[in-house]
Amino acid sequence: MNFEKFKKKFHSSWHSSVKSFIESESCNAIYKVLKETKGEVAPKSLFTFRSFKKPLKTTKVVLMFNEPFSTKNKEGVQDADGIPLSCAVTLKLHPQLNAFYNAMEKEFYGVNLKLIKEPTVDFYISQGVMFLNDSLTTVIGAPGKHKGLWDEFIETIFIKAFSSRRIPIVFCGKELYEKYKKLVSDLDLPYFVIEQPIEQSKLGIWNTNNTFKDLNNYLKTESKHEEVFWVHQDVPF
Repeated sequence: MNFEKFKKKFHSSWHSSVKSFIESESCNAIYKVLKETKGEVAPKSLFTFRSFKKPLKTTKVVLMFNEPFSTKNKEGVQDADGIPLSCAVTLKLHPQLNAFYNAMEKEFYGVNLKLIKEPTVDFYISQGVMFLNDSLTTVIGAPGKHKGLWDEFIETIFIKAFSSRRIPIVFCGKELYEKYKKLVSDLDLPYFVIEQPIEQSKLGIWNTNNTFKDLNNYLKTESKHEEVFWVHQDVPF
């Protein structure tokens, strides 16, 4: 692929990490699969690399999920917008994101606060949290269709971007951790493992086992970054 046609899809700070892959035969193979896919690919091509729009140097932590939403709303609009949990196109709060908000409230306060529940995760992204899918694409109505398709790209990001900066990874799902266990060990990357929010999203309860408190403690003691405010609330004073 011609990197000149891709470079605007990434913040410039990512260019040195992704250029060689974009120009590789492996990337050509991915796009061959995408073009030949029967069905509607999600997210729209415009949004495929949205997770990489923010500067790499400001990234404090990566939350890693499986794949984009493979659903549409009642109007036939894709829920996926290129960033896990986020629905910037439909502007409707997804049950998984609702579960995420509820889990943050429970972990940090355990009380009924007046949470601000936006349909996007911009509040976290603005603090340096990167939301990243293991598979950058899927097919509407066929979850898992592109499983494994983006593996080499993701491994490249781990090696060329996350490793030198020792960016901690939160694997949202034990299967994801098992998949990348050897890689994070070889790269000596800090990591955390929790359940997928989808597992209990319908109940609005997601047990994070104080992972985000532990993560903030890591950021405070082991990195140059400030802690993340995980609870977005309307403070009444």
